[in-house]
Order: sequence, then structure tokens, then C-alpha cells
Amino acid sequence: MLKKNLKFILSLFIVFTLIGGTFFSYATDVNVNTNEEETTNVNAKETDPSSVSEDENSVNSDENTSDENTTDEDSTTNEDTMSDGSTTPTTTHDGDLYKAGGDIEITEAINGNAFISGNSVTVKGQIGGDLFVFANNLNIDGAQIYGNVFAVSNNITLNGLIYDLYGICNTLNVPYNGTVYRDIKVMCNSATIDGVIGGNVYITAAQKLTLEADCMIYKDLNYSAPSEIEVKDGTVQGNVSFTSSMYKASAMDYVMSFAYLVIFVLVVWLLMMFIAPRFMEKATRVGKEKILPSLGFGILGLILIPVIAILLIFTVVGTPISMALMAIYTLLVAITFTIVTLTFANMLANKVKFFAKFKNLIGIILIALILWALTLIPYVGIIIKLLITIYGFGILMISIFNKKLNKEVVDEKQ
Repeated sequence: MLKKNLKFILSLFIVFTLIGGTFFSYATDVNVNTNEEETTNVNAKETDPSSVSEDENSVNSDENTSDENTTDEDSTTNEDTMSDGSTTPTTTHDGDLYKAGGDIEITEAINGNAFISGNSVTVKGQIGGDLFVFANNLNIDGAQIYGNVFAVSNNITLNGLIYDLYGICNTLNVPYNGTVYRDIKVMCNSATIDGVIGGNVYITAAQKLTLEADCMIYKDLNYSAPSEIEVKDGTVQGNVSFTSSMYKASAMDYVMSFAYLVIFVLVVWLLMMFIAPRFMEKATRVGKEKILPSLGFGILGLILIPVIAILLIFTVVGTPISMALMAIYTLLVAITFTIVTLTFANMLANKVKFFAKFKNLIGIILIALILWALTLIPYVGIIIKLLITIYGFGILMISIFNKKLNKEVVDEKQ
């Protein structure tokens, strides 16, 4: 039975991978159309091809120089030229670098990717591949990173050269000497940009976005903020697109939101009916008889699984396992609302026979409506969402891994 349960989860993952992109892209398009009246586009002057060409040649030159200094030895020594004209020896690390700790400083040249986790992370060397960071503070101090930067950090300071930045943070600061050769895609509370961005900027700033006088964005600026900012002529070479983060949902938005939710719940329900028909029987029994254990296992699973996945990243063999674990974890979290809805709907059908008709379809829609409405209550709704996620995740954990429960359900059916 355990193998069947795991097969059920993997089947769900494959199906949602196939249909999820189409479904959620449609939902995104509807939201964009709804917000259309609050979005303004300002045409700026076109990009100067000569300036972009010069930038590309400059970066290509840097890449060629870096390649010439790279050797095949595991630890070699190059020379970095400092601002005062002096040179300092730099250690070269061949292959990917994995580091975790408190305060971490990267000064060597890395011929590969870097996976870093710590309290304060400072990068001063060169990285030939991508940089992955999970830290309280990330400071790129004069570094040259010839790949993408993926960062989850409280504060990000970009005072060097990188290709792309993908980040989630509290504050983002790109000083005068900061250069992003291609794009910035960041979600943050506040952001200040004073450097050069060679591509597009996509920023969601919950509180404030500031473009300093010396800032230069060679392509488009797309941002969401509480209020529209003043963009000086020449600062943005492409188009400026603003969306207010103070948007208030209309009645139609609520209707569409509930409609998408019901469709999602019904899709998961139908998959369960065909792939694992006995799974919901176990889930209903767990939800009814093991409320406290479900909450306990829910909290434990929600915390431990991401921690295990992060630890696996720092092992060469464990990185693919970590990615697969997080993908399954994300899927399970996504269907927690559905699991709780179906569990309560089955309990209701056992008490009131009317709802047992039509395969309990009416009961499912009714319970989904009640739970959805409760999550919309100001302040209290956040707590209800959290409880639903914990409870649903705990039900899933017990239903999948409790062998004794699997045997009891099979015996009852026989």
C-alpha cells in the first residue's frame, strides 16, 4: 500500500506538471486584464545600439581574460588588480563550491557554480558559473559573476558585475558601481538602484522603489509599488510599466478566484477517484480520528522537509534528490486545501445522506465555499489558512506512511 500511495503522489506530480502551466497562465492573464486600468505604459527613447554593442564587447573581453587565467589544476594562483594598481594573488577553485556557516567571505576564483548558506555572505572573487545564496545578508563586493545570482536574503547589496539577478529579499541596493549585464527579477519591500542594468528590470516593491540620478536601465522597467515614481528622461531606454500594489479586488475577482479553486479541487478529486480510490477513505479516517496527530505531523513535516532539502544541496550526490524532494513538497502543500475539503465533505456525507448523492459533488463544493470564505476574513483568515495547510499536510503524511492504517482500510473493505 505504501508503494501505491507514493505512486499516487508521483502521478499527481506528473499530471500537474503537464496541466499546471496552461491553467495558471490563464489565471494570470485574467488578473492582468483586471488590473489593466491601473497599469500605465510610458514610452522612453530607444536603445542606442552602439552603446549596447560596446557593453557586450566589454563583457566578452572580461570573459576572454578570465578564460586565459584559468588552469586545469585544482588550486592555482592568479593575480587580481586592485583599485590602487597593486596586485594580490587569488586562489582558483576548480569545480562547484559548497559552503555553509556563519559569516562567509569568498575571495577565490571559482570555475563552476557556488552554493552558499550563512548569516553574512560576502563575495569578492570571480565565479564562472551561477551563485546560489541563502543568507541574512548578501554583499557582492567588487566580484565578477559570469552567471546568474539566485538569492534569498534579508538584505542584498550588489556592488559588482553579474549577469542576472533572481531574488527574494527585504531590501535591495544596487550602488553606483553595481552592474547587471542582463535582467533583474526581484520581490522585495524596498529597492534602490543607482547602477547600470543592461537588460530588463522586473521588481515588486511592497513599500518603496527608488531610481537614483546615475541609474541607467537599457531596456524595460516593469515595477509594482504603492505609488508611481518619477522616472527621469534617459534613465530608462525602453518602456516603463507600473502596476499599483494597492489594488482592491472587485466582486468579479472573488467569483473567479473561487471558480479556479473549485476547478482545482475537483481535478485533484477526480485524479484520486481514478488513481487511488481508497486514499480518501484513509484520509477521512485520519482527519476524523487523529486530529492532534495530524496537526503535529503537519508542523513537523512542513519544517523538517525543507531543512533536509537544504542540507542535501550541500552534497554533490544529494542535489538532484533535494530538488525532487522540494518539488514533491510543493505539490503536497498545494493540495492541502483540497485534502481538508474532501475530508470534511466525506464526513458530511456520512452524517447527511443527501450529500452522498452525485458522488458527494455538492458537499465538496459547499465545504470548499465555507473554507474559502473563512480564509477571506481579515487577520483571522491568515491563521485559518495556516491551520488548513498544517492539518492537510499532517493528514497526507499519516495516510501515506501509516502501514497499520492501510491494512485496516483493506480489511474493512473485504
